[in-house]
This record gives sequence, structure tokens and C-alpha cells, in this order.
Amino acid sequence: MEEYRVVLVDDEEEIRMGISRRIDWGKLGFSLAGEAQNGFEALELCEQIKPDVVITDIKMPFMGRAGAGTAAQAGASRGKAADFNGV
Repeated sequence: MEEYRVVLVDDEEEIRMGISRRIDWGKLGFSLAGEAQNGFEALELCEQIKPDVVITDIKMPFMGRAGAGTAAQAGASRGKAADFNGV
């Protein structure tokens, strides 16, 4: 079974590391294909990797909620974006 490729985007390294380490990606049918710390990096990464899913913080430098959708679309026409906010 092919795993879904995920790109994780957050400007806070501690948050990115926590999410990437706590989730058993393979057990859930996903692979963590890449990480980015801002919107520009996310767009570049998504164009290269073409992820199936982009998980991103809503409040981040160079990217908001609309940017997350753009990142997902840059990856693949079937890409999806999931937003989170650590209020």
C-alpha cells in the first residue's frame, strides 16, 4: 500500500519536532516527506515533493490559511491542507 506524503509546516521548531516525533506516520499510512519553517519554504517544498497532505500552523510568517491551501495545490491537484493553531 502506498503511503500518503505529508509536509509539516510551522515556524516553531519545537512544535514541528513534537508533531513529527509523536505521530507514528507509517502505522497510519503516511510518510513525513518534509518540513518547512515558513510559507516560502513550504511552497518550494510542495512544488518539489508534491505531497498529498500539508499540515500547517495558521499564524506563521509568509503564510496564512490561504497560503496553506496554495501550498497544497502547488503539491498536487489532490493535495489537502490541515490547519492548526496553538492559541
